[in-house]
Amino acid sequence: MLRVLGSLQSHRLGSFLVVMIAMQLQGWERTGHAETVQQIRSAAERPVLVRGSVLMLPLTAGRPGDGWPATMELTWGRERTMVGTVAWLEPAAALLERRWTDDPRSLHVRAVRPDDDSRTLEASGGYGPYLLAEIPEDGAGELRLGQQKMKPHWVDQLQVRVVASSEIDAADDLGPDHPDPNSPFEYWRRVVLAERAAETPPPPPGDELQRMAGQSIADLWRVGLARLRRGDPAAAQVVIDQLTRTASDRGQRFAAWVTDPQRLSDLLNTLLTMNRRDEEIAADAMAWASRTETIMFWPHAEHGPQVQVNVCSLQAEPLPATLRWRDDDGPPLRAILPPRVLTTITVSRPPLPSPAALGLPAPPEPARHTLLMGVSGREYEINVGVRQVTAKPPGVFFRPLMPPLSLDEAWGVQAWRDQVTGGGSRRT
Repeated sequence: MLRVLGSLQSHRLGSFLVVMIAMQLQGWERTGHAETVQQIRSAAERPVLVRGSVLMLPLTAGRPGDGWPATMELTWGRERTMVGTVAWLEPAAALLERRWTDDPRSLHVRAVRPDDDSRTLEASGGYGPYLLAEIPEDGAGELRLGQQKMKPHWVDQLQVRVVASSEIDAADDLGPDHPDPNSPFEYWRRVVLAERAAETPPPPPGDELQRMAGQSIADLWRVGLARLRRGDPAAAQVVIDQLTRTASDRGQRFAAWVTDPQRLSDLLNTLLTMNRRDEEIAADAMAWASRTETIMFWPHAEHGPQVQVNVCSLQAEPLPATLRWRDDDGPPLRAILPPRVLTTITVSRPPLPSPAALGLPAPPEPARHTLLMGVSGREYEINVGVRQVTAKPPGVFFRPLMPPLSLDEAWGVQAWRDQVTGGGSRRT
């Protein structure tokens, strides 16, 4: 809740008057700056509820504000009830240690607090209040939250044995080919990976609310992917591969799956469109898969007379690639990209600019150079900085070292490079 802090200073005001003014200001603050939430309802009118799993309903209100209840009661069927806990989603604190598969959502789920104010939320941010509740295994019929009536899609739980945490080798979860082990919002991928390998997944991470959120999302993905398998097994294989694929770097496996939260949300919504036939959602899922990028690249070393670029093709066959500098008419450098293997390509820089006339100084080197990479009829731009930093009085100032690259940043490396003028340095 936003608060206005001020001080009243006057040598002529008596103690009684100061107290009265302070009380009036506090009353104004409560009425003018804090409104208790009213008319709470679910933002989802027809949620998909997996029997025996966890309900996770996004909440909204006719009058946003603070004072959200800690729990709310839901009624289903013939006046049967279940009590849910109101949780709050917010941006997670910055991590001190970065991992390749860090969850790009960077979300934290916790119990709601009295001062959590939904008026400060953006409509499309995904933050704010959610209702978490255990779903009964015999759930059916209408679902009611206060005066709101919902018509959920009830589906049966898919059986899976979850092993005890003591049976899991925790070190396995720390590798670059494993999903973020600390994010409940990436737990679903651990479940899909485990099922693909005919293994049993570990339990969701975190405290009770985080585990509930992770289980809810994972079960929805399992239901959606089961529909996809029924509609088109071949399409399911393609989509699941894009959700769980890995590549290799000198024998070390690393994740190369889709990370964009919006694209993943679009796919899950497609898979859970319950009023469409399985074959129809399979066709849409294949269209989604056809739009997935299959070339991953980022600058590895960009200073000096040569530039090194890391490139990885995620297609099944070796691909020829060409690399040339923009405005360079010489023959391009040719390379072969093996399937799902990270390849480092070294490219010599173009000559420095020449003086406009004999005796004149050479013009300065451009602050940015663009390397054009052609693969499968497409051209990718890779921006790099200058070959050297010239020392001038009073000294050389270097940018702070950037944190290690993450998978999501590697997919968006071109957008990242556009924000860095004159190059940058990154720890590897």
